[in-house]
Amino acid sequence: MKKKEYRKLVSTCITFAFAGVALTGLIAVFGVRGKWMDIHLMFGLFFLVAAGLHVQINWPILMKHLQSGPKNANTMLTPMTIAAVISVIMLLIGLISTPSKAFRDFDDRPHYGQAEKSNLAQSGSWKLGQGYRRSN
Repeated sequence: MKKKEYRKLVSTCITFAFAGVALTGLIAVFGVRGKWMDIHLMFGLFFLVAAGLHVQINWPILMKHLQSGPKNANTMLTPMTIAAVISVIMLLIGLISTPSKAFRDFDDRPHYGQAEKSNLAQSGSWKLGQGYRRSN
């Protein structure tokens, strides 16, 4: 496989893996968990492998950007600083509390056994046109 085709393949894998992680993450936050967490984990591992390959392929380009000298130092410093600050903030939020608890007030336990195998209409908690009804 040519290097250009390999780059396209890896970039496409990263895109699909990210979409899978994002979608299954949203399903886990707003829906039932169970097998969705396993799928989320597999997409996360796929994303990490693809990202590692992406860094490996683009390593010379990355080093060229970082070693470009003082003329481009300011152009690289700002994005790197912003990314570092956002990363530290996300790390601190994760260490201090569970981020999803900020907008969820229900617990993680399913309301009945094997809830992950049913859809939202079958669970009884969601009725079309009526919104969410908390079952106690």
